[in-house]
Amino acid sequence: MYARTILLTPASICLTLLMVSCSPEPDDSTPNDTPLEAKDMAEERQPSDMRQPAANASDDMKETGQRDMRGEDPVDPDPTPEPDMKRDVDTEDMNQIAAPGCGDGATLCDDFEGDAIPDHFREVNFGPSAIALDTTVSHSGSNSIKVTSSQFTQMLATPVPGPAFYGRVYLMSDTPMNPGHNTYINAGEGDGDPNHGEWIRIGEHREQLEINRKSDDAEILSSGDYNSLDGATQLAPDTWYCLEFLFDGPNKEVRVWVDGDPVMNLHTTEWGANYQTFKFGYERYHGPDKTLWYDDLALGTQRIGCL
Repeated sequence: MYARTILLTPASICLTLLMVSCSPEPDDSTPNDTPLEAKDMAEERQPSDMRQPAANASDDMKETGQRDMRGEDPVDPDPTPEPDMKRDVDTEDMNQIAAPGCGDGATLCDDFEGDAIPDHFREVNFGPSAIALDTTVSHSGSNSIKVTSSQFTQMLATPVPGPAFYGRVYLMSDTPMNPGHNTYINAGEGDGDPNHGEWIRIGEHREQLEINRKSDDAEILSSGDYNSLDGATQLAPDTWYCLEFLFDGPNKEVRVWVDGDPVMNLHTTEWGANYQTFKFGYERYHGPDKTLWYDDLALGTQRIGCL
């Protein structure tokens, strides 16, 4: 079966640069976001009154939906066990041009239409593997990645395009969002071990979408209010959603979009890391098991947009 993943070699890129202009005309059909190479990102950011400060343990932070979760949720599992890091990632072509339709700045684009999970992903998990190519459920084409939560972490990892990057993935769950805290995607330091380094995580808590910082368990809820679901972004079961994100380490900025619309409360300019690895799957800290599907993943240096 033919997979849409296209990863060119550096030599082929050089040849391409000799054949076409180094400064192509902008494509008006791509989302209107400034490339990360631009030094001035002021127009990309929201007004200052939209930004969410980093969370801490004060009472006023709990009222605004930003808090320190230590002491309120079970802590992450014993960090002593080491995850099973399967497959070495093929990094030699990770900075190359992706398949057509994934955006000019895409460095990785995968619709998982091959016969196996692509080699540029590797598993990071505790316990037996619960990640598989599903040929019965998909957002586009015939295949998707199925993640069945059975242990603390079940993730696929790949190197990031750079210290600041955009991404898009379609995801679907078999259950409503949990009241407990769990992660869908994250980006951070090192080779993917969730116990090592800083990680910025996007997931669920209080039955809504949220972002979380590993080092101090700080959290921002999409509702902006820890005690209310008013205005919260909730992902219904058995429904595909387009989840877009920005992880900008140098500027300590995180942004989230769902189906093309910004989740205003999930925008901060105070969280960052030395991003090296991106992961998607399911990392469970509290709550029941669930099954998720992922499809049409793309990472790049400028916003890619939904299909």
